Amino acid sequence: MPTTATQPVRVFISHSHDDNPACAPLLAALTALGVDYWFDTERLDAGTNLSTRIQAAITERDYFIRVCSAAVQRNPYWVDLETGAFRASQAQASKAGRPHQRVLIPFILDSGYSVQPFEQAVLYIDAAHESVAIWTGQLRRALGLGDAATAPHTTGADQHRAPTSGATRVVDWRHGAGDHTTISAALAAAQPGERILIRRGVYTERLTIDKPLELVGDGDRDDVTIEASDASVIRWSAANGLIANLTLRQLGGTYYCVDISQGAPDLEDSSLSSEGRACIGIHGVGARPRVRRNRIHDSRQGGVFVYEQGQGLIEDNDIFANAVAGIYINGKGSAPTVRRNCIHDGKERGVLVYKQGQGLIEDNDIFANALSGVEIKEEGAPTVRRNRIHDGRQYGVSVWEQGQGLIEDNNIFANTFGGIVISGATTARYGTPIVRRNRINKNARQGIYVFANGGGVFELNDLRDNTQGAWFISDDSKANVTRRDNQE
Repeated sequence: MPTTATQPVRVFISHSHDDNPACAPLLAALTALGVDYWFDTERLDAGTNLSTRIQAAITERDYFIRVCSAAVQRNPYWVDLETGAFRASQAQASKAGRPHQRVLIPFILDSGYSVQPFEQAVLYIDAAHESVAIWTGQLRRALGLGDAATAPHTTGADQHRAPTSGATRVVDWRHGAGDHTTISAALAAAQPGERILIRRGVYTERLTIDKPLELVGDGDRDDVTIEASDASVIRWSAANGLIANLTLRQLGGTYYCVDISQGAPDLEDSSLSSEGRACIGIHGVGARPRVRRNRIHDSRQGGVFVYEQGQGLIEDNDIFANAVAGIYINGKGSAPTVRRNCIHDGKERGVLVYKQGQGLIEDNDIFANALSGVEIKEEGAPTVRRNRIHDGRQYGVSVWEQGQGLIEDNNIFANTFGGIVISGATTARYGTPIVRRNRINKNARQGIYVFANGGGVFELNDLRDNTQGAWFISDDSKANVTRRDNQE
């Protein structure tokens, strides 16, 4: 939510009294950010009711940090009670027309805590396994205080940039016009932290980057092209660095345009296409890039593919005309943040989450895709929040085969088949999403269509003005559907 100098962000911190000393870094980070936080040091026993002052503190604060620790897991009573009170206040805010102003942020404090499925499905901050620089940057963004790259203190953005040495190597294909005539030669000679500036031209090369470097096009992005066939254009495994202002083209074979198997590079302001696999592959526990302000298009197998526990930030990109999906997330632990992208005119889906994939899909414009705007299946469990999902040629959101997750505060409209469809697998297991506070209107069929042992929780949705009404629920799905306070 927006803040001003006279209106600081206000946060309630729910925690175990046993964790008071361990919470000191969190409190210091909030103080540095100018946050007004409530942190009660009083020990309260199980069976105690919420006091009036604590209830008031929860109600008047728009952000709620749930501190997750081994101590909380041993004795969750008090934290669960406060969390329940905050969730109740979320519902009240929605009824009052303020659906976006109540945000719950799980904060993983120590490695003894086992992350729960709900927390995996939403934005959470992992201070147990990330450096202070990274998790404070995540905290800044979670509290709506802007991108960490603009922060005055050390943030997660610093983990992405190569430690610039000040040295620049110029690549120019014309002999004598630069330091090197090929990018590969510049990479071989460069020391960690150097910048490689690539001048106008088409470079047919296969690049492997395993040390922190900056790879930057000189001039207009469309004037500097790197292309490869039967190989990835760039294979990245360095800890950090930058790829910027380039046109990257993969011309065939079973390869990505950019293959990121490790590290946290910035990939920005570039144009990527692929006749092989996806434009960008992000895979492996250590792969956490920031992919920003790019054109990601015309891939035969998808725009961005995140798998094998890949993560990272995919933000402010134009993602279009890709097969399979604009973004697809596969496998448990694969959990990128996908924010403020335009994902459109796909040859199949806009976003696909499957095989226990997770992640946060928020504030995107997803439209005019040939299949569903968002598809969740095979125990995929993302959070899909505040997106515009519209003008698709099938459903806005499809949930199949035990698809799960949280679908909230979206505007789902003008889709050819309907707003949301949910069905079970052939084994009669059914999906269990939570569908909350969405506006699902002006779709050509029903607002919500549930069949074949489908199910879920549907509450506080606006389901008016769909051509064939608010609902279709098949007889074999009725027992699996919970409905509360929807407008029909």
